[in-house]
Amino acid sequence: MKRFRLFIGTTDGPAEVQKVTPEDREVRSVICLDGKAISLPISDDYDTFVRRPTGVVEALLGHSAYRVDISRPIAGGYSWQLGVLVAHILADAGRLANPEEHVRTALWLTGEVDHKLNIGAVDDVALKLTRAVTTFETLRDGGIELVIIVPEACLDQAKGALAAAFAGRQGMPRIIGVKLLDDVLGAIGAPRHRRNWSKRCIPQKPRRALLRGLALGTATAGVVMVAAAGWTSGSDDLAAPVAAPRSE
Repeated sequence: MKRFRLFIGTTDGPAEVQKVTPEDREVRSVICLDGKAISLPISDDYDTFVRRPTGVVEALLGHSAYRVDISRPIAGGYSWQLGVLVAHILADAGRLANPEEHVRTALWLTGEVDHKLNIGAVDDVALKLTRAVTTFETLRDGGIELVIIVPEACLDQAKGALAAAFAGRQGMPRIIGVKLLDDVLGAIGAPRHRRNWSKRCIPQKPRRALLRGLALGTATAGVVMVAAAGWTSGSDDLAAPVAAPRSE
């Protein structure tokens, strides 16, 4: 099974996704720095990106809370969304590698993702690529193929920045422009995903509460039937309702 290291493009340099960890559904999703107990400021936006009805991660994968560890802080904006979403999909399939793992392919991504899984243009693509050149060369020297994925609307800008950065150098990375999430998954050979509106996404009543509700409904129906019997029997007075046995 092919595994990938994954980098998110930022204007301060690439942030590698080190780990994606499912958490208890009752807590909020967070992005943390380098495995430490440090929640980054973008965590609120990330939680919104994960959790239905605003988010897409839960809709795709059926889980509503995660912790993501990255190697470098991300200050803000939304260009991290494409990289984070692909990291979740790879982790769910057991295909997201950790930084120490020897792999043959690494991904570098930037792009915004809307609720219909369209990939939108983002700012500063050329700067993000320029700041990533040292990382790209380190990966190349380690025998790792790099695939750069950007919104199609940013493709010309990205190609120009890479051509300038690698002028006179060997091993310019492969670059792909995408419009849809499925374009990304198809390009890297990952299974395409469809929205997973499973029962796991919908809060369920606890079994005990459900049974009590059924018992209450049965008891109520019994009272109505007894009362109706008294009315139709011709009695001058309504028959007093008989209490149904309490269900524990």
